[in-house]
Amino acid sequence: MLASFLACFIISSSSLQAQDSTQTTTSDTIIIDMAKPHSPAKAALMSTVVPGLGQAYNKKYWKIPIVYGAIGTSIYFAVENNKTYQDFKKALTYRLDDNPETIDEYNGRLSTQSLESNMNFYQRNREFIHYSCRNLLCVKHCRCKC
Repeated sequence: MLASFLACFIISSSSLQAQDSTQTTTSDTIIIDMAKPHSPAKAALMSTVVPGLGQAYNKKYWKIPIVYGAIGTSIYFAVENNKTYQDFKKALTYRLDDNPETIDEYNGRLSTQSLESNMNFYQRNREFIHYSCRNLLCVKHCRCKC
């Protein structure tokens, strides 16, 4: 049994040596990739001009819908918070103007204190969204790598 194992080992190793000696080729050719490397600065500049263009330049097309989805969501919340803030501000102005002919839309449903509290809440949300968007844009455009 040991003899048959050694015989198989010797035969297989000698066939490997024969294959190695027949396939010796040397290559002295250096392949140089002439493709231009991507520039992070160019991608950032392109993304500044048109959001998502930097991702297209880097061939990361799947990120473009994410960029526009984030922009659309931010705009939606900014507009809605501003609209609601303006509604509460107008209602509070009507309530505090001492004119009996101006009646706000929340008359009988919300107190003056509730109107003021809601107005302040939506004002804070509006400012938070504006500052967050501004800061995200600054961080996005100030990075070195895209």
